Amino acid sequence: MSVKPSCGKLEIPKSRRRGEEHRAKAILPEPQIETGGSHSLPTPDKEQAPHDTRSVRLDEPQQPGDGADSKSDNDRTGRLRVQNHHYLRTTGSPKQESTPARRRSLHNTRRAGVTPRAAGPRVGHDHDITSEKSMGNSQGRGGREAVRKLREERLNGGQPMLTDKTQKRLQGLSQCSKNGHKVQRVFQLMTNYPDLWQEIAANISRNKGAQTPGIDGEIHQDACLRIDTIRENLRTDEYRPKPTRRAYIPKKNGKFRPLGIPTATDKLVQAMAARLLEEIYEPVFSDHSHGFRKGRSCHTALDEIKHNWNGTKWIVEADIRGCFDNISHDVLMELLAKRIEDRRFLKLIRSFLEAGYLENWVYHRTYSGTPQGGTVSPILANIYLHELDEWLDQKTRAFNLGAGRAVNPDAKRRYGSYQRLLYRARKLKAMGQPEKAEQLAPTIKQRWEEYLQCPPSESHDPNFRRMRFVRYADDFVISIIGAKSDAQLILDELNAFMQQTLKVELASEKTGIVHGADGTRFLGYDIKIVTDSNRVVRTRGGKRRSMMRGVVTLEWPMERALKFACERGYIDNIEDCRTRPRCPLINLTEEEIFRRYIQELRGVSSYYSRAKNWRYVGNRLHWLCKDSLIKTLASKGRTHRTRTYSRLRKGDAIGIQLENKVLSLFSPKAWKRYKTDNPDLKPKGSIPDLHG
Repeated sequence: MSVKPSCGKLEIPKSRRRGEEHRAKAILPEPQIETGGSHSLPTPDKEQAPHDTRSVRLDEPQQPGDGADSKSDNDRTGRLRVQNHHYLRTTGSPKQESTPARRRSLHNTRRAGVTPRAAGPRVGHDHDITSEKSMGNSQGRGGREAVRKLREERLNGGQPMLTDKTQKRLQGLSQCSKNGHKVQRVFQLMTNYPDLWQEIAANISRNKGAQTPGIDGEIHQDACLRIDTIRENLRTDEYRPKPTRRAYIPKKNGKFRPLGIPTATDKLVQAMAARLLEEIYEPVFSDHSHGFRKGRSCHTALDEIKHNWNGTKWIVEADIRGCFDNISHDVLMELLAKRIEDRRFLKLIRSFLEAGYLENWVYHRTYSGTPQGGTVSPILANIYLHELDEWLDQKTRAFNLGAGRAVNPDAKRRYGSYQRLLYRARKLKAMGQPEKAEQLAPTIKQRWEEYLQCPPSESHDPNFRRMRFVRYADDFVISIIGAKSDAQLILDELNAFMQQTLKVELASEKTGIVHGADGTRFLGYDIKIVTDSNRVVRTRGGKRRSMMRGVVTLEWPMERALKFACERGYIDNIEDCRTRPRCPLINLTEEEIFRRYIQELRGVSSYYSRAKNWRYVGNRLHWLCKDSLIKTLASKGRTHRTRTYSRLRKGDAIGIQLENKVLSLFSPKAWKRYKTDNPDLKPKGSIPDLHG
């Protein structure tokens, strides 16, 4: 039975039967749609039926003057945009335009004027126009795979995803390195996979440094337009990195740190090399290394110390003098050649190291060090110091001795006396003599206090030793459970290894041995070991429990909080701690001033959320921040701060009323500490959103 289309309508016979062979279909010619992918949908190979001549052709621009505005016609010549996962007809007769759109799958082309969008990997922020449900139902297993990719793309912020071929190739690098084999054809991966370049370019574009030019004045957007040219230059060995632009940034100690800012093209190529190096070395890096690694941070390093360093007697603190500037090129290339067997890729890495820099338009050669400020510099430093991690792991296995400490006989005797008295009191109660049991209560309490004063195990057991270490970039600390002579021997061997093997030196002013009770400062925290057995803590049930000896604590230094307040302008100086208004913020609105203070307080409070005295120091800093905020708003309104405080007071906090919420500066009572028992997990957030 034939079907005759007329004026865009579809005539269907009255007698309908079950089965696809009796259903009328109108197949439209599929226009050429330019998409970011190379895959297209299968088109039924049947005779094409006539279609409405007024429907929009996506491959041909509309001519102005056909009864519609030329601007709207030009807008309709672009890629067809479909909202809410429905296919919408673009033009047609007035009767057709009033017809509601119907949901169709990718293979359904029965509606006039609508052509399914080609499937495949997307480029940019445009998502697939089809719904996930229709894709899964119409394409079976392939549709479910497309749904998975679509969800990954949306979770990735609309950035283009890697193809399965590229992902398998990257996984092959990681697996090969993990199995102990040398990785080959790394340079080929750089030049033959354009989707990987698109991912690298998208990652760089989200950074603020993308707009920072090098010596040629080129920014990241200019380099993205020449990705194909860059790949071709790499393939033909015509690519040469340019010298970096030397800049200086201030350090906390008053000195300046030199940075080398590469050009936009070099930054893109360095990011590609760093991406491949991460795939090769990330599976083999030590679990005690936390600097410049994906999924790790300062908090993960501090969590490892908090969970694993109980009982520490001595702490060896060490810092490498000018680590990034003094890395030996020859040693680094030898370390890279241990796991990478690709001459062209290693040659590219050496060209980055020897590119030199320009300072005041004077060229200087680089004989050592990595290009600090470049994208590839952190991973190269981690590869260089990975030899230190392996050496420390080897020393740890050789140093550790014994399965546990010997039991303190004095503590065992006192605990036995306490248990006997407790058993006697319970037996007297069972025999109906509670008065005699109450008479034993003071003695039982005294025996328990005596037991708490005594360590449960031998503090100086010669048959028990432990060594642990944590490294973040070029700063690392070593925990020693043993004699001080053992710690001194480890430090001497460490100095010899750094000078002979890695060709670097330790900074004498930042390297030494300290007792656990005195503590050391690492990543802005004070790490101390509790030695006073009289210190107690209150549990959730209200009971008091002794902290015992040897427990490691992380503390927020008060001087760090006061220094932060002084640098931000909350106070005049650290000695007086007198708050003052921040006059440069007076010209801003009240909402902008509030948000500035909230962001600053949230940042420092979130970082120090691991500290035991978090709320104590945070309460002091919060008061300085709040008083400075009130004085700033009072200066802005030219009124007294008492009136300003009365106007802004919202219970325990101060805030302003916005359209749909209250913007408040919460007190430390409302902060929530992030807790985790797994030191490998990266902390997500420490305090709630202080925006109200």
